[in-house]
Amino acid sequence: MKNILIVIAVILITGCSLEKRETGGAWEVVVVTSNDSLGQVAKDSLGIADTLLPQPEPWFDVTVLKQMDAVAKRHRNLVDLTKNDAPNWTQLRKELITKERQRTREYLEKHHNKTTSEMVKKIFGIEMMVPEEMKKSKQGKDFLWLSNGTATGMTNLCIYTLPKGCITDEKTFKTMRDSVMESNIPGEHDGVYMSTYSVHETNGTPKTFRGLWAMKDDMMGGPYCAVVEETKDKTIVKEVFVYAPEGKKRNIMRRIEGAIF
Repeated sequence: MKNILIVIAVILITGCSLEKRETGGAWEVVVVTSNDSLGQVAKDSLGIADTLLPQPEPWFDVTVLKQMDAVAKRHRNLVDLTKNDAPNWTQLRKELITKERQRTREYLEKHHNKTTSEMVKKIFGIEMMVPEEMKKSKQGKDFLWLSNGTATGMTNLCIYTLPKGCITDEKTFKTMRDSVMESNIPGEHDGVYMSTYSVHETNGTPKTFRGLWAMKDDMMGGPYCAVVEETKDKTIVKEVFVYAPEGKKRNIMRRIEGAIF
């Protein structure tokens, strides 16, 4: 019962008047406890590594405080353990991830590229809030590639359709993705094209695949995340990927993932 109450408290704290009262950055958590052992468990549990990035990064950056202060009370993700036992850490992490994704979607509602979003709806018949910086596009057969077009910190969104039911597992996803990307995202030289370096199907709905992409016979690569959805007559894949060799990629990926979930 205590675990459930803690999770509910976190949701209430992080869900109220987000733009007016929050401090702290995206994917940051403040944990308040005077128990050093509990504080370390919080860091280990909420800061567990996301191993599906090129260099593993923590799911959350965790700061542990011994006592509550005015700034901590206003933090976007506050876990107050001063009067409670340890929560169910896995459940708590899931709740915090859900809240961060909700914030991303709320931001996109106010800061999306309306022209490009309308293009997506016209071509594929789906509603999508495309990040406002994605102004470059390339269209192919049953395929659309959107990008901010920068040399570094490049963010990308692809939408493509496939025969209904053709993606059933990691193997079939890789086969279909490689075929689509070879046809639509070539490199600068012949024989160079985007390929799937690794793939991992995550639990939950919608069907989601994550992993690393790489340009065949080139040095470029990075993380991707793809959502697969079935309609009555086709499969629609919505995918984001990043090329940011200069630094960390977690926050960049998390921000653009809001467009496909």
